Amino acid sequence: MKNNKTDTLLFLEQLARYLSVKNWQIAFELEYAIIWQKELVHQILEITLPKPSTEDGDEVLNKALKRLANFEGKTIDTLRLNILNQYTDKLSVRVVGESVKDGTIPLDDGVKLFEKTKHLINALALSAKNKKAIFRSNSGGKNVVEFMSQVRLGQTQIGSYIVNLSYPVENIEVKDQKEIIQAISFSRSVSHNLVNSLKKLKEKITHYENNPTSFAELIPEGVSHNLCEAIIGLSGSEQQRKVEIKLQAGEISDEAMPSEVNFQFDRNEIKVVQIASKYYQGEYTLPHYEIIGKIVGLHSSNLAEGGYIQVPCKIENKTVETRIDLSPEQYQLAAEAHKTGQQIRCKGESLYINKKKGRLQKVTSINIL
Repeated sequence: MKNNKTDTLLFLEQLARYLSVKNWQIAFELEYAIIWQKELVHQILEITLPKPSTEDGDEVLNKALKRLANFEGKTIDTLRLNILNQYTDKLSVRVVGESVKDGTIPLDDGVKLFEKTKHLINALALSAKNKKAIFRSNSGGKNVVEFMSQVRLGQTQIGSYIVNLSYPVENIEVKDQKEIIQAISFSRSVSHNLVNSLKKLKEKITHYENNPTSFAELIPEGVSHNLCEAIIGLSGSEQQRKVEIKLQAGEISDEAMPSEVNFQFDRNEIKVVQIASKYYQGEYTLPHYEIIGKIVGLHSSNLAEGGYIQVPCKIENKTVETRIDLSPEQYQLAAEAHKTGQQIRCKGESLYINKKKGRLQKVTSINIL
């Protein structure tokens, strides 16, 4: 602590707010000190804070901090940081792998790490405001621009490789008719979005059953192509690193926000994130699918080798122009259906979709309806 009255006064005010949030209460005041107490089940905790005019205030304050740190099971340095940053949410992105085990990282990888960390928080800010599968623009309007301008890069830490970000959060008052309602700032809503979206993504990865369309239900939860690409980018060019994302919440009034959350993505989980990312772009493969529709095109350069047909069909409520590769016998049956204008039913494996086009290469059965 600096020996400066202004700094000491400011710190005492911050400490008082910190104690209030932690459910401490002023028990009584003396001429040169304020006694704070916190009631537990079987005991009452007590600390003494100096008033600004107290001559030995620094000594009294240091004793109070030591006692409070002991109560909370922290070091005094950690407690000081908690008090100073109580209105700041802190995001740590840690990567673990052979290339970073000594606390250093290859220069190009390091540059990409900072870039992808920025993309990560930007994606979360964008989806906090508006839920979409993919964001084409990184601006997101005034709220997102202002939020990104407040995000600060902290000191990197040795040990794997860690990038720290922080941003201010606050409680705000919103006037609704005649009532004043407590609300949270947009920056805290970004933190809520981070917790929810990463939690839902982890759950989906854990129970993933080779159906990429199941990622559609995560869009309203804040998961997007942009978020997935940021996580993939953090894992390295070959997805060789584990990614850990940790959030420490600032001490504002917000019962719905946990004080700390930690999400980890290993190499196998990153592979599933890649599937999700491509799905949000409109590119995915369905392991089994049944196509019903009318043939709009037949193509064969050699009937003895078969050919392919084109059948428009609905996939996830979108019309997809689907190419279906057929054997000679299957192609002959399809030609009959096309000649009479009848629908066909094709069942097959590995239907590849890329936006408005699809291809089914392995047909297991075909019949005329």
